[in-house]
Amino acid sequence: GKSIRDRRRAKHKAHMYMVDQGKLWRVGSTAIERARARVECVTQKEAGQLAWEVHRDRGHFHRDNIKIQLMNTIMSPKLDQLITTAIM
Repeated sequence: GKSIRDRRRAKHKAHMYMVDQGKLWRVGSTAIERARARVECVTQKEAGQLAWEVHRDRGHFHRDNIKIQLMNTIMSPKLDQLITTAIM
């Protein structure tokens, strides 16, 4: 089995997430994140598609502006890289 340290760490990380209606959500855990009650965790593929849609539908603006828009609603690993790939 896992060590006690690993179990405690997993439990600590798990409190930052919840499942609601079949979707995984990250719940605010730091002062910055508390401004948003929760953000949906999406796959990298979904995040890339959303980045392209924001770029296409809301004006062809800079990568940082797209990131700000997306970070208000989603969380995904390597978001910067995905946005750059999606808009190039």
